[in-house]
Amino acid sequence: MYYPILRGRQNELLAIRELVQSDKLTHVVPVIEPVKSSSTLLTTIQALEACKHTFVIVANPTIGSLANDLDHDAVFSERYERILRSSSDAVFAFRPNKATTPIVDAPNRKIAYFYEKEHEAWYLEMCKYRQPDYTFIPTGDSRRRRRISGEAISLETKYEPRKKNADYRYSDDDFLTEEHLFFRDEGFIGFADYSIIGDDYNEGGFMPQVVALHLTYFSSTNEVRIRHFISEDDYAEKDIAGKFHDALSKLVLWAKKNEVHSTEGLKEYFSIYDSDRFPGLGYAKKLSLKHHMEMMNSYLEESDELLPQVLQ
Repeated sequence: MYYPILRGRQNELLAIRELVQSDKLTHVVPVIEPVKSSSTLLTTIQALEACKHTFVIVANPTIGSLANDLDHDAVFSERYERILRSSSDAVFAFRPNKATTPIVDAPNRKIAYFYEKEHEAWYLEMCKYRQPDYTFIPTGDSRRRRRISGEAISLETKYEPRKKNADYRYSDDDFLTEEHLFFRDEGFIGFADYSIIGDDYNEGGFMPQVVALHLTYFSSTNEVRIRHFISEDDYAEKDIAGKFHDALSKLVLWAKKNEVHSTEGLKEYFSIYDSDRFPGLGYAKKLSLKHHMEMMNSYLEESDELLPQVLQ
């Protein structure tokens, strides 16, 4: 299973919701770390529940404003807690902090912990309090495997998005992961990462000087890489639509030339290009995420079909 960790922004949530409703996430368990209150967060959880699709919700997010939102918006807080309480498909995950009381609110639910070497004492103490069903552990340190409880899910954080879009000019292609090739052999039940978003959290919202679009693909050795397509400097500062179409034209031409795996997200990129539309940069981010998650899902579906033959 693939466990992409998403930070609960609107277009990330919409990507999850649309894919689960079209049955494109059969081998993907989304991990939602909500960063703020929103109706999209609630409707996405409800969509996952309606489709009886397992998902992980970080119960004590360490970023964003959700905790403050819950304290100051009684109506949202009540709806959020009611939906989670009634969701039989939710796994509650906990990041290292001093609080242990949230686990009391999930006595009959599966839980997961994030193991971090610098917070090992927290993890071991929590395991005494309650054994987790799953543990997310960083890749690259075999010693940690002997410290964890529950089923192990590898967590990779190698990909680091650039701070400025213009910096992709110096490196238009990055390694993302190869965990899908080895996680079973290494005793993991699945693998997690921060997909094309990276593990750094920022609110964003500024007007970009350069537009960058991102597309994942399988290399000749089947590792997953991410290609970056950026706009040139031939556009006025506020001409975001022009910059978008410049970057999009490069993405479309490259994807067709290299026969990138076809997905709903990629097909919609093609449609937008053909109709010369500008849906907004947030929408483009949603399409890149949809493409990535569906692509990973398709790979895992195909590898699972081959698995019994390999075992024979």
